[in-house]
Amino acid sequence: MSALFLVLIILALTCVALGLLFRKRAEERRSMVAFILAIILLVSAVSSLLVEATRIDDDATTVRISIDSYRGDGSADSGTSGDPYFEIRVGWTGEDFSYFGETYASAIFNDTEEIESPFSAMVDIPDGQSWISFTIEVFDWNFEGAIPIDYSPEEEDHTHHYILRPFDYSWTSDGSIDGKDETDCILEYSIIEV
Repeated sequence: MSALFLVLIILALTCVALGLLFRKRAEERRSMVAFILAIILLVSAVSSLLVEATRIDDDATTVRISIDSYRGDGSADSGTSGDPYFEIRVGWTGEDFSYFGETYASAIFNDTEEIESPFSAMVDIPDGQSWISFTIEVFDWNFEGAIPIDYSPEEEDHTHHYILRPFDYSWTSDGSIDGKDETDCILEYSIIEV
């Protein structure tokens, strides 16, 4: 029960008490106004409960974080195309925005520099949560292990996002903009409520 509901009930009961008092004093007009006001307050209280129940149901949300397009710069593997794979890290708890509670990993895409819609993750957002933080990391897989592929125009090779509802955003990010000598790609990705 919300505080609004309790306040409206208390006001309605006060109006009923005033209506009874006015009726006892034979002040019919004031008594009628007090009873009508009590009815309006009771209807408002019930309405506030219904609105709260709807809001709680609406808070249960699933989002899809999608990698819509990947284009490597051709420098991932010498002599062959890269072997990219993707990790989507998601978080929403605590005050430390860098905390990521879930990781979703794609398969490795062998010998390719361009992929359309290679990977997405369906993420359940906890009830009452109005924001989400996530990052996508792109790697080239080879015998030495995972080598980061830069898609961020900033200093890091990936971008952290901290976004509020409604979850409906898309980005195009080019790692070559930072001017560093490293493996880069252009990554298009998005988040949407489903």
